[in-house]
Amino acid sequence: MRNKVTCAERLREALAIKGFTQKELCDMTGITKSAMSQYCTGGLTPRQIKSQSMAIALDVSEAWLIGYDVPMERTTKMSQADSELGSMMNVLEEIGALNEDGSLSDHGREVVTNMLRNNADMLKKLIDDEN
Repeated sequence: MRNKVTCAERLREALAIKGFTQKELCDMTGITKSAMSQYCTGGLTPRQIKSQSMAIALDVSEAWLIGYDVPMERTTKMSQADSELGSMMNVLEEIGALNEDGSLSDHGREVVTNMLRNNADMLKKLIDDEN
């Protein structure tokens, strides 16, 4: 089984296919030229928020961009999911619920668990109220 393709490989491929330069992608995303150069060479791996921003600008699937074996094209359903995930990640980052690598911190796990519990309780109440 083949290993996952690197984000750097996919980023270079997407730039070539879409006909963009690194500078143009920087202008579209607000990512610095230095960071973009390192993303393209594999010196740095972009955090989720940056990879989402690049995927949207390049009009490719974020999962494809970060190296998963999925179609390159964005779908409406996938675009909406990417957008919602990006919004959630932004909130988690703002409240300090993410580690440096973008994974959930212990505090983040607690926040997410509480959010899920609250949503489950609200849904249960709505269902009970309808019956």
